[in-house]
Formats: sequence, C-alpha cells, structure tokens
Amino acid sequence: MRSQPKKPPVAAARNVVFSSLHASVRIYTRRHINGCPLQDDNEQNCGCPKWMYVSPRDGGALYRKSIGTGDFAEACDEARKVLKGFDPEIQELRRLKRRALN
Repeated sequence: MRSQPKKPPVAAARNVVFSSLHASVRIYTRRHINGCPLQDDNEQNCGCPKWMYVSPRDGGALYRKSIGTGDFAEACDEARKVLKGFDPEIQELRRLKRRALN
C-alpha cells in the first residue's frame, strides 16, 4: 500500500482584535450572505458585511455595531477610529466641545 502525500494543515481563522489600555474592538462577520462559501465569523476575506464588537475597559457597556462595509481594510480603519475615541484626552476634548456648543 502506497501512502498518500499529506495535505498541509488548513490555518484556522483568527480573531481580529484591536486593543488599547482603554478598550478593545473585535472585527467579525456576523453572517455570511449570498452563498458565501465561508462560514466562520472570523473569516474576513469576503464581501460580506463586517461588524465590530466594542468592549470598554472602564466598565462601560459592551456593544456591537455594523461597520457598514464588506471591505476588510475599511473595517480595520473604522475599528481603529472607534478605539482611538476611547482615549481620555479625546473624550475630554469632546466634553469641552459639547459644553462650548451648549
């Protein structure tokens, strides 16, 4: 009996998470649509809508939000923007701006 050559192992899809001291943002595909062959929510190489799961570290409420694009690079840019918004300096500037407008 002749042995078959072994197939290389298939790499498992990994979570895409952006983290800072103040929060973490995970990008995922909530539902693959239109006959997409991918099934795992961590598989991002498709045009299916991307979502983000936001987890503030200060005890704030966890939430998920549609990113509004199927493009993974755009989803990463949006996740970075959301993560940067948790920086205390930026939050303080937002508070000051709201006070000035009121």
